[in-house]
Order: sequence, then structure tokens, then C-alpha cells
Amino acid sequence: MEKKENAKHYRNMSIRLQMDTLAFGAESIAYTVCQHFGIDTAEYSFGYIAGWSSGRDMKELKSSLDTIRRTASELITGIEGQLRELQRDRELMRGQEKESLLLIQNSDLSEYSLVNVRGWMRQRL
Repeated sequence: MEKKENAKHYRNMSIRLQMDTLAFGAESIAYTVCQHFGIDTAEYSFGYIAGWSSGRDMKELKSSLDTIRRTASELITGIEGQLRELQRDRELMRGQEKESLLLIQNSDLSEYSLVNVRGWMRQRL
């Protein structure tokens, strides 16, 4: 019975260490991404990151840092792509909102209409 309890204890310890490492990675990735976009999370993040990394061997730290760097880079690239797309959409909408067409309906220019052509295709005009 004692062997079974010891095995369960060590298995739980292993899971706990893995969870700690994953939480450290997540916090470090969040810190890196937030810093890139000018969001300061240092007050919370530094204490957490320093506490986890204290006493770790270099191999474990290097492995975690490689994962953090790679994942943060992927997230930053994805977020920047989405931001560029949103900016393009916003600029398109601004440009379309300004599009109006003055239709002159007679030769003495006394009759006219201002038509909003926002969203119309050029062929339709």
C-alpha cells in the first residue's frame, strides 16, 4: 500500500512541476507580447517570473525561453496582421464615406442631385 501511495505522490509532483512550468511560460509569453504593444505588466509579471526561475538549471531555462520566444513571436505576428487588416478596413470605410457624386440633370446647371455612392462598384456608376 505504501508503494502505491509513494508512486501516486511522485506522479502528482511531476504533474505539479509541469503545470508550474506551463504557467511560467504563459506568464512570460503574456509579458513579452504586452511589452511589445506597450502594455506594462511588469509589476505582476516580474515577481512571478523571478520566483519560478530561481534555482532552475540552465537547460530547463533555455528550453522554456526558446518556447517563450517562439510562441510570443507567433502571437505578435498574428496580432499585427489583424491590426493591419483592421486599419485597412477602417481606411476603406473612411474613403467610401466621402464618396459622393454630383449629378447635373440639365444644361443650365439649375437641377442637380448629390448621390451617395458609398459601396457602389465603379462599373455601376
